[in-house]
Amino acid sequence: MALVQILPVVSLIGMVALVVTATFTDLMKSRAFLWFWVVYAVGFGAFSLFAIAEDGLVSFWTNHTANWIGNQVWADLVFALAIGWILVLPEARRRDMNIWFWLNVVLGTATVGFAAMIARLLYLRAQDTA
Repeated sequence: MALVQILPVVSLIGMVALVVTATFTDLMKSRAFLWFWVVYAVGFGAFSLFAIAEDGLVSFWTNHTANWIGNQVWADLVFALAIGWILVLPEARRRDMNIWFWLNVVLGTATVGFAAMIARLLYLRAQDTA
């Protein structure tokens, strides 16, 4: 099996582990959760730069416009970001985060920027409870 076939499975397993752990523990209150998002943002950002270097900046568009399933995955990703943004926005405003800055980061980098925003939000939350 090629690495490009293994990584989606690893991503799925990681996501399920994260969701199950967050569901049944106090992970949201853990400082380790903040660092998870920092490491994710840096790691996935680096992987994204590698993918862009290998396949080109617009190759993501080719993948999402090649067929119906590509269109479906694109819509799923776009609306997942919108859902996440809408759910995080009230707390980001309460914590006086620069909304326009973070909106541009998220729109420009998708989950890489969203992970950085979540890390910042969790950091500010930890500062309030300290």
